[in-house]
Amino acid sequence: MANGYLQIPIPSFRLDLTGKIIEANENFRKVMSIPESTDITELSITQFIRGKSSGQNWIARLLTESPARITELHCSNWNDVDIWVESFTHVEKNESGKAFAISGVWIDLTSKKLASQETRRLLEVIKQAPIGLVLTDIDGQIYYVNQHFCKVSGYSSHEVIGKSPSFLKSGMHDDEFYEDLWGHLKAGKIWNGIFINKRKDGSIFYEDATVFPLVDNNNKPVGYTAIKLDISEQYKIQQELLRAGHTLNSVFTNIQEGIVRLSLNGTIDMINPAFCREFNLDLNHDYIGEKIAELVPQRLINFEKLIDQLAIDEEIYHLVVEDHPVYYRINGKLLKQEEQNPLFIISIDNISEEKILERQLIETQKTEALGDIAEGITHDFNNVLSNISASLYKLENENHIPEDIAKIIDSSVKRGKNVTERLLTFVKPMKPVIKSFDVINFIQELSYLVDHSLAKNIHFRYVLPESSRFISGDKKQLNLLFLNLILNSADAMPNGGIADLEFVENIPDHLYFGPKDKEQSDFHLFIIKDTGTGIAKSDLEKVFNPFFSTKPKGKGTGLGLNVVKKILDIHNGWIHLDSHFGFGTEVYVGLEKASEPTIEMRLPTRDPATLKDMTHKPRLMLIEDEEDLRILLESILQQADFLVDSFDDGRSALKAYEKDPQQFDLVITDLGLPDFKGTTVVKKIYEIRPEQKLLVMTGYLSNEMFDSLKELGINDFMRKPFSISDFIQAITDVLVGAVK
Repeated sequence: MANGYLQIPIPSFRLDLTGKIIEANENFRKVMSIPESTDITELSITQFIRGKSSGQNWIARLLTESPARITELHCSNWNDVDIWVESFTHVEKNESGKAFAISGVWIDLTSKKLASQETRRLLEVIKQAPIGLVLTDIDGQIYYVNQHFCKVSGYSSHEVIGKSPSFLKSGMHDDEFYEDLWGHLKAGKIWNGIFINKRKDGSIFYEDATVFPLVDNNNKPVGYTAIKLDISEQYKIQQELLRAGHTLNSVFTNIQEGIVRLSLNGTIDMINPAFCREFNLDLNHDYIGEKIAELVPQRLINFEKLIDQLAIDEEIYHLVVEDHPVYYRINGKLLKQEEQNPLFIISIDNISEEKILERQLIETQKTEALGDIAEGITHDFNNVLSNISASLYKLENENHIPEDIAKIIDSSVKRGKNVTERLLTFVKPMKPVIKSFDVINFIQELSYLVDHSLAKNIHFRYVLPESSRFISGDKKQLNLLFLNLILNSADAMPNGGIADLEFVENIPDHLYFGPKDKEQSDFHLFIIKDTGTGIAKSDLEKVFNPFFSTKPKGKGTGLGLNVVKKILDIHNGWIHLDSHFGFGTEVYVGLEKASEPTIEMRLPTRDPATLKDMTHKPRLMLIEDEEDLRILLESILQQADFLVDSFDDGRSALKAYEKDPQQFDLVITDLGLPDFKGTTVVKKIYEIRPEQKLLVMTGYLSNEMFDSLKELGINDFMRKPFSISDFIQAITDVLVGAVK
């Protein structure tokens, strides 16, 4: 009988009464992945059996129960891989009925078992998926909905089974909408669109839906499937952004000053009605893409000259242009753009005739009023953007919004922030921030600016370092520095030519023109060469003097190289010119080397584990007058395991703080509060408890406010709209500093 077991083409074996293998066939060795080199008679079958059925329990049941037994076993093979088998065993007995061996066969059930598990998992995924799923038959009658559909619609599954999905209709779609849907489905195509539906409680909700036919093996439709995502919150956010955008557009359209935004070559990028009215331009005509110099005579305003000045100085403040009897006051600013092509926004105010004296008297007051309006708009709009950013954070963390939609909203927030910066054209810019950056990226970015600035007959070439090299500075100022030098080279080649930018890491002795108290190895060298007319030797020593220019009258301000020199002085750099009249010019610019910037990776800190050294849960005081933002931030911080006491004004917050200052680990305050200014709150808190940790939020931060915070010792502040992850990380950083 035993030999018969071993001859069959499935895994078979014989065991002694302890489970030790007496013999087994090759199929058993193969299923259990036992190496050929292993003596199978040295093994026990119990070592392959897992779980509750393992070991001697299985052997004991075989000996005490029916002589022939069928059992399903969970096993592991020689390589510790899970397998399932159906075991058929027989206890062999002698003539006296005494058991002396066990023989049996194992049938591999692994594939069947795994397939069953995968099916159950798939069904559970469909059941619990965070998207609505609706299945209908060929007549459109529902026979399955998942849990998420019920959660969103408010209907239970037994209320909708057997019905048509039309019971969800809100009445906000016309007949053509549904005709298009069924036209796609009847043609066997996939339909995608937005449903505006009605919940059981009567409220409206929005769903991004994909509907497609289900077909059998013969490609014949047997039903339909709808996959639906609730986008109601995202829709509300988009509407809020649109309303905010309309507000900003209304300000731009109705402001009394003529405003135009220009590219470096004088092309119109944006223009308001007041500007068109001032220069008798057609209000119904689209001037985007046209050259400003072709629309406004240069005798009135020379926009090319204005752009040149803005490219160097970044700002024009109350420049008065006279073409008797017309007088214009001009303000302008070089905008900070993410794109490489710089833009300039210029406002024109007609101050002619009898209004001249009046406007001179109120000039300072008006400037301050414009600044206040710009600051107020920026503060309010950045609060709106902060609401949207915080809402997006909550939706993302609760998996209520798709990644692509989240990216769109995040991009819209950034664009909105950019709009507020444009409104602040007349407000003094923030102080430059010196940072270390890669020379390769810097030159490549510069080349983009240059390519969009030079005439077509000027060819710009550059040589990059073989690998990353670093300098430190204000990238925008250095961009303007090199752009100015290259444009000077272009001006020296009116008939065309070549402008080269070369990078030299190891400066040879004959090219070092830096300070004698420093080593040439401390600097990187940039060489700008041109094939132009050159500079006379007698003029070389004067080119850095203010208002000195070798260009023809009206072609330059004489400030360019003077500003270049000032920028280099700020950056501890140096410059040298070598030129031969009629044979071109070489400009040598030295900038100090810098080490590679450290990139700090920060992760969202929902559970501030880095605060483990604190002996209690951190308590925060949150002072924010914007109600929606305050509620959102309070909820987010509480989810991040903080205790939060929130206040909508500085007076009530200080009153609560005075009762027990020691209870607050951190005070977070907005600067724009309705009663006390944020700086006043900070001062009073420091008077009560000088060691108190503070974090300041603001929708607008002027240089004066920045200096005031620094004087108070505040180095930690968040500029709205900020990333919630960065906000929580900043809180954690301040608190960690408090416990170290």
